[in-house]
Amino acid sequence: MRSSWLPCSLVIAAFLALAGCGAGAVGEACERPGSTDDCVDDAICATDPSDTGDAADPVWDSYTCRALCVDESDCPADQECRGVTGAFATRACQPVR
Repeated sequence: MRSSWLPCSLVIAAFLALAGCGAGAVGEACERPGSTDDCVDDAICATDPSDTGDAADPVWDSYTCRALCVDESDCPADQECRGVTGAFATRACQPVR
């Protein structure tokens, strides 16, 4: 009789590896600005200004999952509904500039 522990352990390992590859929640980091693939439903990966550079001319080098919006009423008080760089006609709740 052959042991089936190896095939079973490979299936379990593959399942655990895929389980860790979920979409980012709103406010979590993402990698592809303008893409909805990195984020949960109704969110998009938006470019954020970093702490480096001048406040009037920030460096845009970080990305965060942001909630999609139609107008200001869809966003929390500390955020505004703005267009997302890299996504045509798409707006998301982003920190007030």
